[in-house]
Amino acid sequence: LQNYRSCPYQYFLRYGIGVEERNTGEADYLDYGNYLHAGLHQFGEVLKSQNRQWRQTTDEEIEKISEDITEKITPRIKADALSSDQSAKYTRRVLDQTFRRALQRFRQWSRQSGFDTLDMEKEFYLRISASPTDSFTLTGKIDRVDTDGRYAAVCDYKTGSPKLSLNEIMEGLSLQLITYLLALSKTKDTKDLLPAAMMYIYLHGRPKSISVPPNGIPHPKEKENTNGIFLNDPDVLRTLDSQSGTDDGFIGVSYVKDGSVKKTSPVLTVEEFEALKALTEKILIRLYNRLESGEIAIPSRTERCRPAHTVPIGVSAALIPHCPKTVLITFPKFLIKRSGKNWTRK
Repeated sequence: LQNYRSCPYQYFLRYGIGVEERNTGEADYLDYGNYLHAGLHQFGEVLKSQNRQWRQTTDEEIEKISEDITEKITPRIKADALSSDQSAKYTRRVLDQTFRRALQRFRQWSRQSGFDTLDMEKEFYLRISASPTDSFTLTGKIDRVDTDGRYAAVCDYKTGSPKLSLNEIMEGLSLQLITYLLALSKTKDTKDLLPAAMMYIYLHGRPKSISVPPNGIPHPKEKENTNGIFLNDPDVLRTLDSQSGTDDGFIGVSYVKDGSVKKTSPVLTVEEFEALKALTEKILIRLYNRLESGEIAIPSRTERCRPAHTVPIGVSAALIPHCPKTVLITFPKFLIKRSGKNWTRK
């Protein structure tokens, strides 16, 4: 539904008539992401089978288990494309190093967190009533769910560096993580858990760019490990990451001297999270109705993004910045030529 909201026409091409990119037989960025996701899932399954957490692993275990896992995964990537030549083999070595570094970072975070990983690749079935006589079910898998028994954090692994924007959630353009929270709240074994965070976990751990202060002494480089929206409760956040607000923290929040969360941090109250989940359900219903009716609207050539919804009750307007992005869509020439008329938006 998020893809449909982004571009109904692209959704139609991909899922309606099955247009796909030509398979060159070479591994691409999608394959790299699948490689790392599969590795993390299998490592998590090993820990789950042993009833252990990330914090309990040793360097030797990370080295040995990750090597065993990658040996099994590699042949499955595009018919062993990662072993096809020296360039591909170098790419695989880089991926293996990224995999091991990610495992080491997860262990360090787990050691400074009071949250445990409840599940990985957690399947969900979210049934939503679109009307008194119609309903639909969303299915998917949550990369990772962490909890301390009362609060839950939903996580999605990313090989890139996407940013979670409240504005894009409300526009229906970034529904993944908030839908995960909605699904947890409607699932029997997790419905009582309150939201602590919804976040992307970066697998690369790249250093963030820094600016040099007036004294000429730059601060130590921080690693940007996550990006998301968190609960506005310093006690919960420090349980999630005891080093949050410091250079060793994994979550992007800061505190003021009295211990409260800085206003510039991406946080919501429990009530604001609930309002956002309720709005998300309405957005999903509206998108389903449009999709079910067969609407494949083609947007105008240039369209400026703008808020389509009012601010949910209790959600700070400061968290919804204006989106200056201009979307440019160029239609295939053969469609315009065959049409013989101007395309208009429904």
